Amino acid sequence: MKKDEMAGYQFQKLPLDTIKQRLNRGMKRAEGLHDSMSICSFYLILSQAYEYNGLYVEAAREDLKGLKVAEQSKDLNSQVNLNVFLSIIHQDLMETEQARKTGEEGVEIADRLGAKDAKIYAYLNLARFMLGKDMPQKKERIFTLLSQAEELTKVIDDKQNIIVVTGLFASYYTRTGDCEKALTYRNKTLNLCGPEQTFYKLTTLINIGRLYRDCFHEPAKALSYFEQALDSNRKVNSLEQYREGYSDLAITYNMLGKYMEAYQNYVRYEAFKDSLVNMDKQVQVTHLIKQYETEKKQERIDKLNVENELEHESATNRKKVIWFLSGFVLLSIILLFFVRRAYRLKKKYADVLIAENEHQEILFQEVHHRVNNSLQMISSLLALQADATDKEEVKQALRIGESRIHAMSAMHEILFGSNTRLEVDMEIYLNKVLEFYKEVLEARPDVKIAAHLSPASFHSRIALPLALIVNELITNSIKYAFPGENTGVIQVILEKHATQAGMWVLCVNDNGIGLPTESAGSSGLGLRLVNLMARQVGGKLKVIHKKGAGYELNFNPEI
Repeated sequence: MKKDEMAGYQFQKLPLDTIKQRLNRGMKRAEGLHDSMSICSFYLILSQAYEYNGLYVEAAREDLKGLKVAEQSKDLNSQVNLNVFLSIIHQDLMETEQARKTGEEGVEIADRLGAKDAKIYAYLNLARFMLGKDMPQKKERIFTLLSQAEELTKVIDDKQNIIVVTGLFASYYTRTGDCEKALTYRNKTLNLCGPEQTFYKLTTLINIGRLYRDCFHEPAKALSYFEQALDSNRKVNSLEQYREGYSDLAITYNMLGKYMEAYQNYVRYEAFKDSLVNMDKQVQVTHLIKQYETEKKQERIDKLNVENELEHESATNRKKVIWFLSGFVLLSIILLFFVRRAYRLKKKYADVLIAENEHQEILFQEVHHRVNNSLQMISSLLALQADATDKEEVKQALRIGESRIHAMSAMHEILFGSNTRLEVDMEIYLNKVLEFYKEVLEARPDVKIAAHLSPASFHSRIALPLALIVNELITNSIKYAFPGENTGVIQVILEKHATQAGMWVLCVNDNGIGLPTESAGSSGLGLRLVNLMARQVGGKLKVIHKKGAGYELNFNPEI
């Protein structure tokens, strides 16, 4: 289920932590009643909430929990729903084989169950996936799935899924090159769309326009459909559809030789493209803020629960003590008031300043303690998960995440222990980062890490990106430079530039098997992060092709 299909769910209007709290309460009640079907439903809804918020790994985790309960209770209906949604999550994660496998399992279980709505759900999900990934090899399989789904939707008169099936048939014939049948099904979809199917109508108009333009080579006729689509989008107000619509108009006007109109629509397309990019960035920032706030709230809740339990245990004794001490405290207060009045007036301003400073220090220490605990907990969880998995790719990804968290944790620890909260001793900091890899390399005594670090103190906004760059490049060297039992050394060098005043040089190189020329600009996550961090410090990463692999970054820490 995607975001446009989930928009009608009331829980989607709520913050994620509120959803989790309500579902957890319902889960506890269902567990007390041994209601496995409700438990599976709660896990599915929680998984959908995570997926809607872009937390795909967490969504998969909750879905698998529900799937385990459904299998133990032999609840085939829940198994279908959970398998199909797990296939969707794997598609989000770009895990093609897993998406196909779980989709097929959903179809198999739906066939065993025999429920028409479950079979429609499973057939359409697998057909939609195969249309995007397996079209050349699986044409007959896709056609069979769509035909079976079409028959079932007609039997139960499911108008919404009739529209979906018709649209997927149109996509099928478009992919197979049968333009006439594709157009027939697109027009059929358009006729089926009512006022409540505005989004389907919008996308169908765009697809009809593309058929006329790209298959029938009739750009003038296509133009009217693109304009109708833009007019319909004013009700939906989708930035993505505006972007697609103006792109199609620009291409169509260009085919008609109307270059001024083509240019104007291209400019509009670029404007909406930039808006979508900025929106994606804002969504990512909002997600991180929500995640951080959720963690803080959970910590406060746990602390309050402990305090409430202790309070309840001591309530009876405290009441007796309070009554006994009340008279004594009252008399003491009256006496102390007259005795210390003069002294308090004299020390009033000094005490206020001291108390404020102490309060700020306590708050700072508390924040440091909680942040440090959170980072250590995340690192430990990643390490435990890495030890628990048998998949080498997953283990490596979790180890990489652990190393990144370690770099951030080391920065936090050094900043808190220093006299200044902004400047970082790079020699101490990078050595702490490298300690993580020396532990990792205990299993590879043939590979060593050598550090040559000139004394330097950089601002924290420069120090953290440099540490993350070192972290990612060392990880790459460990993974690729010394296959088998090859021996070698990884060098980390930080020194002043030999000729340019104010400039510094960071080098990470190894004497391993080397880096192929074509892979120097790899778009892997690690190197994308390295290039992003390099731009953040105002430098540019340079690949050095000598013996082994080497990277050099020139930067000015004062900029």
